[in-house]
Amino acid sequence: MSKIIKFLIAAIIVSALSLCVFAQSTTVTLYSQDGRSIFVSEKYVSDYNKVGWYKSFVTLYSLDGRTITVGDVLVPDYLAVGWYNEPVTTVYSQDGRWLTIPVSEIQSYNNVGWFSSFKTLYALDGRTVVVGDALVEQYKAACWYETPVSQIYALDGRSLIIPTVDLEAYKNVGWYTKKEYIDLTTKSFELNFKCVLQKPELPTGCEVTSLAAVLNYYGYDVSKTVLADGYLDKGPIGSTSPFEAFVGEPE
Repeated sequence: MSKIIKFLIAAIIVSALSLCVFAQSTTVTLYSQDGRSIFVSEKYVSDYNKVGWYKSFVTLYSLDGRTITVGDVLVPDYLAVGWYNEPVTTVYSQDGRWLTIPVSEIQSYNNVGWFSSFKTLYALDGRTVVVGDALVEQYKAACWYETPVSQIYALDGRSLIIPTVDLEAYKNVGWYTKKEYIDLTTKSFELNFKCVLQKPELPTGCEVTSLAAVLNYYGYDVSKTVLADGYLDKGPIGSTSPFEAFVGEPE
């Protein structure tokens, strides 16, 4: 190989190496938001920034939940007008103060009395308490309720805890408040019944005798014997079900 050819090859190699070193020291990679990339001279980076090419992109967050992706050099401008480097939320104290904090720190703020919202809860005895949203389920597990409640009772001993707004609807189908239930189950009443004796006419006719007394009380002038003779279904002893007719004769 001639000396001239060797010289040319060496020159090419040196030039190539020089270009590589020059490219590495004076160019940078920029990106567009649609994923393209280009190599540009460092001194032109700011010009490319103006037309949407950046060294990197950063996702920023607003307090209302929006997000935006911006070039790295624009981040300080967005932070200055209410955008954040990570998701944020507003928390409140019970005295009305508020703070904007990273979502990742909510639990820490909950632990010292700051919450996203407050809620009034109700106890069965009429008490109320205002608690942070993060504590609502704990209070509900301890018998606090999200609406005013009442306890109602049925005459068979059952009880329910219901929203107070539904109280009248339950009372219309046989449920009572505690006071009403106590009144119904503990008080006695005296009614002005006319005494009707079953004997001597109806020695075993207690049923129609009682019926006659009730009908008389309500103003129906009917005797026990009329009821026994004309309205009481009767059947022979031994072949009559007491669920279907009076067994035997009441006389």
